[in-house]
Amino acid sequence: MWKKILVPVDSSAMAEMVFKGALSLAKSTESSLILLHVLSMDDREAPPPPAFTGKYTRNRITGEYYTKEDVIETRNKQWEAFEKKRFDDLEKLKNEAIAQNVNTEIVQISGSPGSTICEQAEKYKVDLIIMGNRGISALERIVLGSVSSYVVQNAFCSVLIARIPNNNSLKWQKILAAVDSSAMGQTVFDRALSFAKSTGGSLNLLQVLSMDDLKALQTIKNQSLEGMTGAGLEPFNEAIEEIKNEALEAMKNETLEAMKNQALAKDVDLEIIRVFGSPGRSICEQAEQSEIDLIVMGSRGLSGLKKILLGSVSSYVIRQAYCSVLVVRS
Repeated sequence: MWKKILVPVDSSAMAEMVFKGALSLAKSTESSLILLHVLSMDDREAPPPPAFTGKYTRNRITGEYYTKEDVIETRNKQWEAFEKKRFDDLEKLKNEAIAQNVNTEIVQISGSPGSTICEQAEKYKVDLIIMGNRGISALERIVLGSVSSYVVQNAFCSVLIARIPNNNSLKWQKILAAVDSSAMGQTVFDRALSFAKSTGGSLNLLQVLSMDDLKALQTIKNQSLEGMTGAGLEPFNEAIEEIKNEALEAMKNETLEAMKNQALAKDVDLEIIRVFGSPGRSICEQAEQSEIDLIVMGSRGLSGLKKILLGSVSSYVIRQAYCSVLVVRS
């Protein structure tokens, strides 16, 4: 399934739990780990940049004056201490992984977190990135996006965004795979099935249908609904429900049944769910209703302004889902 897994880490409690989840997955799939720490001014423990008001600066507590060179030297020493502490933290995690017979490398590099994660993933040719999601404010989310959203949109490999539930226990036992009849749908199913098999979990296949996507309904809508204008909502709603039921029955195709048989052949419990609705919202709702631990889905992506203002279905699910999300890229 995966051979190389990249795990960006920092000093947070979330990062430690994400590491433990990645370590467990690496053990069950016989994968190697690359632990990455990006040295960034955004780190809450990073020393602040030096500030100057002139040739000299004054310590407000001691009253002493320092030259610009003194301040820069002090700050450089603070940064070196910060860098060493972070590297020592990486070493501890590496030793923990190696003690559990997982081949592990560590990388520490300065840069912008999102782009650096993507660059290092490509450099080391990893198959999967596993990272936590801190979340950001509504305005920042719309205009800039979070580091996790950036990585999902720009990484060349699959990305698992780990979200820690309220019980502070990271697990991926109940898996929901959002699939369709496309080649990507098959890839999503394959990854989800392998994941469920390696973790001993169960699998739900979700197919979200949209009336606008079903060409066979166009004639029915034109003929059956056109004459209902002015007849009230009741007959209109009844016709809509009938159309939905007919479409759902028609979608019981060989592809999904074949997926179910593949899962049963590998002793993985599987349930097929079909619903009408908005893809992103339906995926999140079904995940919450079924108390899912992990959503597996493909990334179609958007470009340019649409990506900034609207985001993709995968970006919506990452922002709104209460559980972890694996975005598969073939």
